[in-house]
Amino acid sequence: MGKGALLALILIVIVVVAGVYAYISFFQKGGAPSPTPKPTKPSKSPKPSKSPKPSKSPKPTPTSSPSPTPSPTPSPGKVSYADIFNIAGVSHYTYRIRSTAQGQTMEYTVSYSFTSSTYQGRSCWLQEIEMKMEAQGITMRYRAWLDKDTLACLKAEMSVGNGPWQSVPCSQAPTGTAGEGEGVELREVGHETVTVPAGTFSCTVYEAMVSTGKARYWVADGVPIPVKWQITSGQGTTTAELVEWG
Repeated sequence: MGKGALLALILIVIVVVAGVYAYISFFQKGGAPSPTPKPTKPSKSPKPSKSPKPSKSPKPTPTSSPSPTPSPTPSPGKVSYADIFNIAGVSHYTYRIRSTAQGQTMEYTVSYSFTSSTYQGRSCWLQEIEMKMEAQGITMRYRAWLDKDTLACLKAEMSVGNGPWQSVPCSQAPTGTAGEGEGVELREVGHETVTVPAGTFSCTVYEAMVSTGKARYWVADGVPIPVKWQITSGQGTTTAELVEWG
């Protein structure tokens, strides 16, 4: 064998031995290497679970409101003479009056004026009255003290012509029935439009039983005293119509 061939054989043996040695060393360290694992596919992220829909709150059962107790219908307020004769709202007024009795008719005018006064310590209106019967040429004057709260007549006096003052019963003083007092109850009986010397007025009509008979009053808004009144008794009828006031 030539020298060159020998060298080549030695090199081959060295390579083979080196390879065997390397192979043995590898297995002594843990055996053959595990094959490189295939990269695992990333697992799909789990779909987030749907949040449960909040359960609907139960609708509250409406609480029934108690039915309001109906207010009782108020009975009409008591109407007094102080309501229809507003003396504080007037200083004077005049009525034209017609009286019929036993087939005879008499006409006259009655003028009233008021001032504040007292009687036996009570606060009063002093009502001064002048009655003129022109056909007879007679003038009569009266004075009446009326309680300010009730308009009840406390005292009355009369003078004929220029004669002296004399006491008379309150029922004889032509107070325009303002002096009947709180014992008389007025009741509303209707509505009427009336024409009197002072004008035409839409009125509420009241009735009452007074000392001289059955009285009827026509009361208009904005007028402090009745625009008309009428008294009917067994002796006849007296009707008064407003001429002026102020």
